[in-house]
Amino acid sequence: MKGEGVDDHGGPYSQLFTDICLELQRINEDGTPFLPLFVPSPNNVSGQGLNQEKFVINPILPPEDTHLRLDYYRFFGKLMGMAIRTNIPLPLDLPSLFWKRLVNDPVNLSDLEEIDHATTKLIKELKSLSQESFEARYSDNPLYFMVQLGNDEVYDLIQHGRHVTVNYKNLTEFIDKLSQFHLTTSIERQLSAIVSGLETIIPVDCLNVFTPQELQIVVCGSPEINIAMLKERAIYEDVNPSEPHIDYFWQVLEEFDTEKRCQFLQFVWARTRIPASGLSMNLKIQRSRKDFPDHFLPTTQTCFFSISLPTYSSIEVTRKQLLYAITHCADMDNDILLH
Repeated sequence: MKGEGVDDHGGPYSQLFTDICLELQRINEDGTPFLPLFVPSPNNVSGQGLNQEKFVINPILPPEDTHLRLDYYRFFGKLMGMAIRTNIPLPLDLPSLFWKRLVNDPVNLSDLEEIDHATTKLIKELKSLSQESFEARYSDNPLYFMVQLGNDEVYDLIQHGRHVTVNYKNLTEFIDKLSQFHLTTSIERQLSAIVSGLETIIPVDCLNVFTPQELQIVVCGSPEINIAMLKERAIYEDVNPSEPHIDYFWQVLEEFDTEKRCQFLQFVWARTRIPASGLSMNLKIQRSRKDFPDHFLPTTQTCFFSISLPTYSSIEVTRKQLLYAITHCADMDNDILLH
């Protein structure tokens, strides 16, 4: 791949999908998203509730940037379609609300609570208040028919809503408008753009045959990596599976948590998830013929799902070298010179 420190065939193509997803979900040091398409869930921002690791579609569409932003969402839809076509899972952390909307499933307050505990709590409290309790609580600090978004953005839930006070008579309308905004209205144009891009690659009508959970697995694969299954299907080239350094290798992989296993998969296959259809290749383990093997890192050919493993002298050395490799050597970059 031009401009990148990579020498492989199919691996860099798979790695590109992973890198794009990582950028879509990267947060700058100042807490702002690296790219403006997806933002951390409200639960992440508030530090309350479930699914704080999830990202949601950015509800803000700047007037001066709307056309370009929607083009980006269309490109993201194409990326999803290409991932489905090529069976390359995308490491995305998107909530059930997103997948439900794609398969045209109804959404409700439970879906909102998964990502926005504070708003859901407010809606539930408003529904439970008597007129006396409502007026006592909001007479001095009234609510208005508007939603405050980031960067002082205000969205009117009705015409001139920022100037319309919520009272007990129109409370039901306010609750309905507020719920509708967070569940549908706030991301309607963005989601339509994603579907528009998706349908250039696959027939979107077929999405309706999936449940939200099934579509998520089809697009994103599974982060759960079964080491016993990898070991059972492994093939060995110029090395005996009973050799000590091979045993050290499998012991270290079994020690890894889910995050480390995903890093290993990226290092050896340029993907961090197992596709919905399962592994299409068997892990190939080869001998790395090096003098002083403890001084060398393992190397991989991601397009062949292959790892060349030095004959490490102990499990401690194996753990150290493998951890360093999967942490520091899994990216495509142009910081190295290939001879």
